[in-house]
Amino acid sequence: MKPNLVLPFVKQALMPYYKSTEVAEAISLSIVTGMPLALTGPGGYGKSEMSTAVLQRLGFPTYIKSFNTASTEADIFGGVVATTVVDGNKSTCSPEYKLENSFLAYEAAILEEFFDAPPRTVSCLKDTLTAGEYRDGAVAFSMRTKILIICSNKSMAKLAQMDPRIVTGK
Repeated sequence: MKPNLVLPFVKQALMPYYKSTEVAEAISLSIVTGMPLALTGPGGYGKSEMSTAVLQRLGFPTYIKSFNTASTEADIFGGVVATTVVDGNKSTCSPEYKLENSFLAYEAAILEEFFDAPPRTVSCLKDTLTAGEYRDGAVAFSMRTKILIICSNKSMAKLAQMDPRIVTGK
């Protein structure tokens, strides 16, 4: 007999949407382990809606962001603000991410269609997840995100074609 791996509040939150236990188990395991979760499937199946319903049950403030082929690192990291440093007669303008406005500052995040973003943008997220914080020179911003759900209309086979590490985690 297979053990029940579904958290009760996850089951309750998903009742109106989905009767299969696979999605409920995957979300439950992600919550318990803190591992990011990728939900894939055709558009309109309610991946983002189901994820939102579960996170609302938890009461976590949730960051939700949609991505597309034009998305950049700035979209992941809260946008960009330009800072100007004046040193004598010379001024230098440097972009800085508004990390406090990004998924990093929230306990829960849903990234919709994230794998539509360019590979460089996807890679940026992978580096941050591996480190558990955003790092750029002297700047470090710890991830407060406990639950990260990435939703995609791309199939696992398509994701593996893009980059096998997405599917295998290696």
